[in-house]
Amino acid sequence: MSCYRDGATAIGWPKRSPMPRSQKDGHELIGFGMATGTWEASLMKATAQAKLTSDGRLEVSTAASDIGTGTWTILAQIGADALGLPLESVTPRIGDSTLPASPFEGGSWTAASNGSAVLAACEARHSSNTRRR
Repeated sequence: MSCYRDGATAIGWPKRSPMPRSQKDGHELIGFGMATGTWEASLMKATAQAKLTSDGRLEVSTAASDIGTGTWTILAQIGADALGLPLESVTPRIGDSTLPASPFEGGSWTAASNGSAVLAACEARHSSNTRRR
């Protein structure tokens, strides 16, 4: 809610005239208002694999596709963040039906679903490496 208060203050909402059609700049009517939009990012069943190499690189794989929405980058960022690696140390592999199963591209569920699967795979990889030490 604080974002609404901050926005209202920034545009001068408290100082506006509440009478309809009363705000003018010369002959032009000036409107004040705000809107909120949301977009659901449903989760679909997705799987992923995370492989750490001996030289400290990470490969994350899922059969997802990328129709230009940044799937390659998103999955690399999630893998890097999950294991504390620099982004350039992560190689995403997608777009191959022999890779772990993924839902088809659509809506916003590709990032949410495959990103969650990559995170889970990285966490599983991290915990299995921790147990082996």
